[in-house]
Formats: sequence, C-alpha cells, structure tokens
Amino acid sequence: MTTVSTGAATISVPSPIAHAEQEELLEQMRALLANVDAGARDIYDRWRPSLRRRAFVPGAQNFAAYLALRRTDLRSLQTALMPLGLSSLGRCEGRVRPNIEAVIEALAARCGEPVNRPATTARAFFRGERLLRSETARVFGPQRSNRAVRIMVTLPTEAADDGDLITALVSAGMDAARINCAHDDADR
Repeated sequence: MTTVSTGAATISVPSPIAHAEQEELLEQMRALLANVDAGARDIYDRWRPSLRRRAFVPGAQNFAAYLALRRTDLRSLQTALMPLGLSSLGRCEGRVRPNIEAVIEALAARCGEPVNRPATTARAFFRGERLLRSETARVFGPQRSNRAVRIMVTLPTEAADDGDLITALVSAGMDAARINCAHDDADR
C-alpha cells in the first residue's frame, strides 16, 4: 500500500504493480491462451463430424474456446488484471480468443515488448456479436422495432389443452415457446 495525501485527507491506495509482476501476468496470459487453444481444439474436433452448416463453424469454434476457458479458475488472474485497467475476461463469451489476445497485447506493451500489429481488429473482436444478431434474425425473423430482446416462455401444463393461452402469449409478444418435459407425463 502507498499513502497519498490529497490535501484534505490521506488515503491508502494499492501500490503500483511492479514490472516483474506484469511480466509474470503476461506469461500467465500466454499460458492461458495456449491452454484455451488446446482445449478448444479437443472440444471442436469432437463436434466437427456433426456440424452441417459451414456458417456455424466460427460460432462453434468460439463456443469451444469459451468452454475451454471456463475450465480454468480465473479469479486470481482477473483480480490481477483489473488494477491495470485490462479486461477481467468476465464478459468475453462472444470473443474468447480475441479478448485474450487483446489483453496479451496490452500487457506486452506495458512490459516494453514491441507490438508490431494489433492482436485483433475491431471487426474480428466483435464478430461474435454480429454472428449472434444474424443467427437470431435467421431463426426469429427481423427484430421488433419496440424491443431489442426476444421473449421465450416456458409453457405451463395447461397450455397443452388451452389454445387460447398460446394465442394470448403470442399476442403479448412471445417469440419462442419451451416445453418442460420434466414435470409432466406422456398424457400431458
């Protein structure tokens, strides 16, 4: 901790992160990327025979990377990244590899390593969001002008016998219905 006087008060703030600690963080991030890449390859290779739509491949690869990333306890790494103003990797679902690469690039620059080109472009960084919007529109049709979200309703048992209930739900804005088969039997 470092003590800083603001004139009116004296406060304690965390000490700056030493250069050696930043270099260690950089190595941890590079190791994380290598582990994510290896895990994602294993996961994706199991899925590949089942993939039928070529357009689905980038999303499947990113999802495999996300699953591989979440196999790692990131808490201490996240805590170390935050005081540096870097991504804590907490919201990288749509862009796992580009997010990790961007953190590595920023850490490398902080450590004095030459950065010849960006690790990823803005277009590549936000590819996941574009793919999600496109696939959502393909499945559900164009977005409604009055809301940016889609509404899914888990149907209650009585929906099996009540067509008016379904009509009312659709009229109220339901975009998709889910049938929960865990609570009823074959007759319902």
